[in-house]
Amino acid sequence: MILQRVVAVALLLYCFVGMVLSRVYPFMDDWPELAETAIAISSAVAGVLGVVLWLRKSTEHASPEQAGDGERP
Repeated sequence: MILQRVVAVALLLYCFVGMVLSRVYPFMDDWPELAETAIAISSAVAGVLGVVLWLRKSTEHASPEQAGDGERP
């Protein structure tokens, strides 16, 4: 669970930096349009993956019903 949170924080940080770079810094005006688009898309994907990892529940502490091991009435 801790590893997931660390990876999620790293992905969210990458997302934030990528989005800031794509909007704020003027040196990216000299870059090709494809590079700017690739940075924006990869930042968005990293942000989504970071949120998914952050919100993902750990299977170690799952109840028997969630794990599929419990009996149903």
